[in-house]
Amino acid sequence: MAGVAVAAMLASQELFQRDTWPVVLSREIALGICGKGADMAQLDALIRGREVGPASFLAMANIFGMLRNPAIARELAKQGIRELKPEGFRKDAAVIISGDRLLGKTALALAAALRESSDDDIQAIASRLNPAEAALLRDCARLLKATPDKPLADALAPALDAWWSAALRQPIGEALAGVAFDQE
Repeated sequence: MAGVAVAAMLASQELFQRDTWPVVLSREIALGICGKGADMAQLDALIRGREVGPASFLAMANIFGMLRNPAIARELAKQGIRELKPEGFRKDAAVIISGDRLLGKTALALAAALRESSDDDIQAIASRLNPAEAALLRDCARLLKATPDKPLADALAPALDAWWSAALRQPIGEALAGVAFDQE
């Protein structure tokens, strides 16, 4: 188990910006599993973090549920419920699409490809997606072409807000409530 925890910690450092929730959480779990003791102040700051949105809180709650710590899982889920708004979801997206680590670089490359794609190419890809994902793709392409100099998270904010409202808010909210109010 310690090897898996250390591998997850190293992978998170390659994927995400330093001090984002995936990096902090994986580091603290690895330290705890390796017998070094997790830094509870770091975990508390993570739980109360301003850069964490509802999907991230759900992911953390599920991790703590798997680690058999239902009290922390419930607290994380309750924090996630408080973030069930478009601005909260944009925090989740920023963890993935910002920064100079692997996911951020991939997001920038994808954005560049969308900016250069023809409307016909975008429509051909969109035709293979479900309606909410197709709308997201078309909105992202349109916004990226219209705002080439804006930071990616800012340029995509309207598309992310629409996707959140149309497809993600309800299932994430229901999943958070399931964890937050689970009495075991």
